Amino acid sequence: MARDPFEIKFLNFVRTERLIEKGDSILVACSGGADSTCLLHLLAKFRPSFGVRVAALYVNHGIRTRGEIFREKKLLKEQCEKLEVPLIIKKIDAKSIAKTTKKSLEEAAHEGRYGAIFSALEEGGFQKCATAHHLDDSAESTLMRIFKGGSPSSLSGIRPVLAGRVIRPLLFASRSEVESYLSRNEIAFSTDSTNCDERFERNFIRKKVVPLVKERFPGFLNKISTLQNIQRAENDFIDSAAVDFAGKCFIFEEGRSSFDAAEFRAAHQAIGRRAILYALRRLGFNPAEAGFGLLAEMIDFICDGPGEGIFEIFNRKLFLVKKTVYSAKDYCPEKTTVIMTPEKPADRGNKLPEEGLTIDVGESLAFKTGHFEFDFSLIKNDGERMKIGRIAKNSSLIAVPAEAEPPFIISAALPGDRIRLRDGNSQKLSDLFVNKKIPREIRREIPVVRDLNGEIVCVSNIKVSEYSSAAAKGGLKTMGYFLSIGVKSIL
Repeated sequence: MARDPFEIKFLNFVRTERLIEKGDSILVACSGGADSTCLLHLLAKFRPSFGVRVAALYVNHGIRTRGEIFREKKLLKEQCEKLEVPLIIKKIDAKSIAKTTKKSLEEAAHEGRYGAIFSALEEGGFQKCATAHHLDDSAESTLMRIFKGGSPSSLSGIRPVLAGRVIRPLLFASRSEVESYLSRNEIAFSTDSTNCDERFERNFIRKKVVPLVKERFPGFLNKISTLQNIQRAENDFIDSAAVDFAGKCFIFEEGRSSFDAAEFRAAHQAIGRRAILYALRRLGFNPAEAGFGLLAEMIDFICDGPGEGIFEIFNRKLFLVKKTVYSAKDYCPEKTTVIMTPEKPADRGNKLPEEGLTIDVGESLAFKTGHFEFDFSLIKNDGERMKIGRIAKNSSLIAVPAEAEPPFIISAALPGDRIRLRDGNSQKLSDLFVNKKIPREIRREIPVVRDLNGEIVCVSNIKVSEYSSAAAKGGLKTMGYFLSIGVKSIL
């Protein structure tokens, strides 16, 4: 007897996609509808050829009437008995799930159904669950994602295998092919009343949109399947490249991840986007919750130059924190690190105290700002020799005139501050910062040293006043003090 062409296509698809291995225990998600009934009969018929164990799972979502559920279960039980397939029945409360998660009833039912599936897999010791998704389902999913603003990566349709445990052996067939097979073999099935409710998005697309498209474009299913296969292959390539990139650029430790912003900016945006999704998954979050708009905002935050900042990814659950190391020599940015962390960092207190700090002759003063460690020493000139024991390594040594009055005051730049220049003029410190290209966010961390008369001695280690330069030119006799300034960068 010649084998049914539909069964031949089924066997070829299963083997080509390597969906089933000898010895597998397979749980068939069966609603009693046409698609899952078809799948149940096929797997039951060919289980000796595959060398597998088969059972059926029915999930009651708690949405429809008791009478409809009763009739559906009754028919399914009869079929399972005839096929000698064990039947497992589970019940979920989709309405409660929707209320708790604030999702649509359609989404809640989907979430609850897969929760029941994975629970049954573990309880029954099944390796795989088979679902009855076919070409129409995959096309509908792609259309839904297009209409709802999905990214290109979401256009690959339904995959034949999900998470290594969910298989879709009917993805080779259209809905009409499935129904024709059932009709030829006189196999009864149930009809879910909710499948006709066009308030549900998928039903609207199935009932209203797809028939019109098929009427105008008869080859629609095959063409969209080709698109999905191409997109799936390209997705796999980009995902693989993104994982390689993340492996080189991202550091994962203790529930958080960090990476160099410059390396991230240098990567193609498609790679960067997928690397972020990969990192979210590694940190235990669902990448699907990071929509295209949120991803775009995250990438803008990361790539918007150096500086500091916090971006909240998920409400009080995960943050992007941007930190920059600035050069201790010229205060320009050296490296920006981005950290994905569940802990919102505290304010680092970047500014110097408004009232300033003081340092007297013979004293040393060490203090920190948000990005720097400073070490100051003030030494009196003894005329011939200097006692340099307290001078920090790699520090700048600045001459101070004998007429200067200690103690000196160390503070951030004040409004209107000017520093004396060699030509007899002066320069606003605000202009100095602009000319030196010192980022605005760290200007309040740069110490300005002045004597008790208010004369500016220097602006940290980047600008010495002519007031001090003249003393240095005059030699030891004109120098009253030596100011040592050591600076270290910190993250």
